[in-house]
Amino acid sequence: MLPWAAMLRRWMLLLALTITACVSPPEAARDGGVRCARDEDCNSGAACGRLRLCVLNFCADDEVFRVCPDGTYPDGGAPRD
Repeated sequence: MLPWAAMLRRWMLLLALTITACVSPPEAARDGGVRCARDEDCNSGAACGRLRLCVLNFCADDEVFRVCPDGTYPDGGAPRD
């Protein structure tokens, strides 16, 4: 192996380790958010519609949409065809 190839390989390994070590875990909110144990704690008991997820025991800022099992939507109340 050429000397420059070995040096390049070392630099690439060092760069990969540096980038991997800098990634932080996901956080629920900037200020810590509201504490929760499950998704229902963040949504006043609702289990479908526009929901905030419980992430690492805190309510997330972003909302997701979950369709109700019976095919209705919480804002309309009519079954979906």
